[in-house]
Amino acid sequence: MLNQLKNKAKKISKDIILINICIVALGLFLVIRPGDAREILCRIIGGIIALWGGFKLFQYFIVKRKTAENINILPLIGGCVLLAIGVSVLIAPHFLEGLFTAALALILFLGAVFKLQYAVAFVQNNSKMWWIQTIGAILMVITSVLAFINPFGQSGNLIFVFIGISLIADGTWDLISLFFISKIFKNAVSQAESTREYYSDPSTGKKYLVINDEDIKEDDN
Repeated sequence: MLNQLKNKAKKISKDIILINICIVALGLFLVIRPGDAREILCRIIGGIIALWGGFKLFQYFIVKRKTAENINILPLIGGCVLLAIGVSVLIAPHFLEGLFTAALALILFLGAVFKLQYAVAFVQNNSKMWWIQTIGAILMVITSVLAFINPFGQSGNLIFVFIGISLIADGTWDLISLFFISKIFKNAVSQAESTREYYSDPSTGKKYLVINDEDIKEDDN
């Protein structure tokens, strides 16, 4: 059980690290290239949507036919729609520009949600750092609201620099928080392993984990 828990925690940690590295990279890009960041990123999104639609069409015409599956027209329609949207965004990226700032504000708000989860984790483990995470969550809510309402007016560059700095701070904060949470988890696992009691069956040589004074369970490590 402990090994399964440790493996699951490692996978989650890797996913969170990758996500936050991408967030920091996005923030750096917005700070370095605020003028054309929106158009470039919209074109990238359009390209991804077009590739997705192309893959759906490939899957319909090649994979479905080879496997002799019943013809379903929905994947064909979905692939055509995705491909059309992707190509349209590539040609005219301003289609997505109106939603771009709102999407970035949503990323900042999700950062606040993560920090609240970290605060709960610290409280459950009696760590005094919970209030730091709570302050971080409040700050990220404020920055997400500011990003959404855009107090900088028509100056598009300033709002992207502001969002970029906020994303860098958000991703870095979460990476540091994950480091401390990992330490707490490792200490808890080490303590659990040190307090486990085992019973070895002399007839079979199998090792069992003592759950309480009466029950024993075969060790799954």
